[in-house]
Amino acid sequence: MGDYNQLLWIRENRNLVKGPILEVGSKFYDPSTSIDYRSIFPSFEYLGMDLESGQNVDVVCDLTQDFDDFPEVLQSTKYQTVICCSVMEHVKDIYKAANNISHLVKKGGVLFISTPFIWQFHGYPSDYWRFTPEAVRYLFKDFDFDLLGENTISSNTDNDMQKLSRDPNDFLYKNELYQFQQDIKNPILRKLKRVLHFFGNKNFRKEYLLRQVLKKEKRFPYTSINLVGVKK
Repeated sequence: MGDYNQLLWIRENRNLVKGPILEVGSKFYDPSTSIDYRSIFPSFEYLGMDLESGQNVDVVCDLTQDFDDFPEVLQSTKYQTVICCSVMEHVKDIYKAANNISHLVKKGGVLFISTPFIWQFHGYPSDYWRFTPEAVRYLFKDFDFDLLGENTISSNTDNDMQKLSRDPNDFLYKNELYQFQQDIKNPILRKLKRVLHFFGNKNFRKEYLLRQVLKKEKRFPYTSINLVGVKK
């Protein structure tokens, strides 16, 4: 599961990926929520895991059960790369799930973990949690999330993504319109720069129309944090 910006984030960091690969939460639900990560890595051994069977699912497993009860294919393999996007918010026991995911990653292996920071309720089958970067670090203590520096925060607008600061108190998402309102004090200059930016930046134009013309808060409330960790 996931969105286009998560796909873009993994594509841009595919040089970090080694096989075998495990995708946690791989079931295809519908085109708006299902991302084909498998096709990015055709030359690697790839396993799709989900809570229930369906398209793109190779093995059915409940992340919250005891690891000793996992299917043999999961117990017998240590994965060099695990992809887990837009899954953890749907898991009731996030502590056990995080511990089990950690077990699945080989030492020196890479975990791509993406979770919502602010998002609307969306049940697959239910929706329990929202996460800060520090929450992910707490859940996945066996991983170093500062080693690679490829951590981002993204909105639900395609191609709208920025790097996360390493300062845990400086990760909040600041969109283009907000930046203009804050950075330019002179109202005439602010208006002029906004007009120029409107015609030169597609994402800004889309946001401006949604916010100012349609009076819809479409973009700013929806954000995901995307972290890459290396197993210690």
